Amino acid sequence: MELPWWAIALPAVVFAALLLLLVGPSDAQAAEGSTGHVARFVVLLRDSIVQLLS
Repeated sequence: MELPWWAIALPAVVFAALLLLLVGPSDAQAAEGSTGHVARFVVLLRDSIVQLLS
């Protein structure tokens, strides 16, 4: 039985996002002008999804 690509990609993305939240909780209170690792990851994820869907 062959799984579709998203059946592997989505859990991997969720795992990575949760791992980033656990590793860098101090990013939530980052100073003005600096973006934390989580924010950069979310932007990269959003851009990747937009590119895949277009």
